[in-house]
Amino acid sequence: MTYTRGSFAAFRVLPWTVDGEALTLRFSLDDGIEFVETLGFPTVVDITRPGVLAAIDLLAAVAGVSYFKVASPHLIMLEGEPLTNDGLQLLGRLYDDGLREYAYRNELPVPFETTIENAGRERLATLPMRPKPFRGNILLPMGGGRDSGLLASLLRHRDPTLMSVGENSYVARLAFELQLRYFVVTRSISPNIAELNKGEAMNGHVPVTAINSLVAIVAALLTDHDTVAMANESSASSPTITLHNGCVINHQFSKSYEVELSMNAALKAAKIPVDYFSAVRPYGELAIAKAFATKPELFALIMSCNRAFVRDPAQRSKGWCGRCAKCRFVFLTLAPFTTPKQLKAMFGRDLLNSADGWDAAGFAALLLEDRPFDCVGEVSEVRLAIGLLADSPEWSNHPGVQSLVKLVPPLDRVELAQSLAPKPEHNVPVEILADVATAFT
Repeated sequence: MTYTRGSFAAFRVLPWTVDGEALTLRFSLDDGIEFVETLGFPTVVDITRPGVLAAIDLLAAVAGVSYFKVASPHLIMLEGEPLTNDGLQLLGRLYDDGLREYAYRNELPVPFETTIENAGRERLATLPMRPKPFRGNILLPMGGGRDSGLLASLLRHRDPTLMSVGENSYVARLAFELQLRYFVVTRSISPNIAELNKGEAMNGHVPVTAINSLVAIVAALLTDHDTVAMANESSASSPTITLHNGCVINHQFSKSYEVELSMNAALKAAKIPVDYFSAVRPYGELAIAKAFATKPELFALIMSCNRAFVRDPAQRSKGWCGRCAKCRFVFLTLAPFTTPKQLKAMFGRDLLNSADGWDAAGFAALLLEDRPFDCVGEVSEVRLAIGLLADSPEWSNHPGVQSLVKLVPPLDRVELAQSLAPKPEHNVPVEILADVATAFT
């Protein structure tokens, strides 16, 4: 069978079902290939709770990207309950901007145009966004990395609950050390997708943060949490590359402020009673690194290398791999605010020292305008980090620093201050903003 764009007429998001703690999502390519995904929640999926039905409808439509990408038909048919206009707007962006990296790598057109056919009924009216008082029962979706680990520490006094999609030993360890509640939502991907991906089916990056956000929103509704606080930084809104036709591709699109606003609009239009925001949105990666460095007790608890979480155990690293763009970026941005000894203990090696495998080309790639397809920050943040290291007695003699400093201009202290300052574009309640700001002074 051929898996190319146009080889299937439509991708269908089929009606979902619940059975106790299990939510089953179903999808199909035309009427031939069906995908079945199951999510396991820590409590019964009670669809009589306010907002649960609408939240699952939205989750099902967004989770479909994991299977749609097999052949990416031009038509998506929502065969369950229809979405609101704002829900469709969110879905449209995730199936275009959220799949542009996938399209680019599979040599498909960008922008990635797809028609979404919604079942017919009168849409709910779009509700205006209004500031609301913070209510305070917080669920923190966690990946186990630097940003979410810092946020959990900063909000610890509010007794949040930590959550991960899938078992995550780093989140479990962090919850234990911080003495916070923690639960897991299991996600069992349709088993036939792996076999298809081994064959001719197309594969690539999907907007997984949007999927996990909606899993967290459903979990919040089921477990009496009224707030889902993410740890997505301002840098996530920056494009990864710009194509010759002017279209941008953002590896972190579903972490962006644009998606956060679109998600909020969809939640409000569907009357889903959860506050959703990123609590560190005002800050960039360099500012977050500086704040994280004030919490050395977290150094051994977190893991930001994505290779430690790949699905195939044979491909999974046992810790920081030290060879990917994410490892290099995290190391480089933490270095100005820590010591070589601290980072070597954390990473198991000194990535700026030739004796530990200094990779000149890998670090230099972080300075390119077309950045690596990974969760890395802006080029300006890399440039400023290198400038700070060049002024550091502990780091300036490192071979890596001496090599990198030749590629950047002298440190601009005004630009540094601007990079570390909070940005005005955010949706954070004032109470949470005050909590987070304590680490960024």
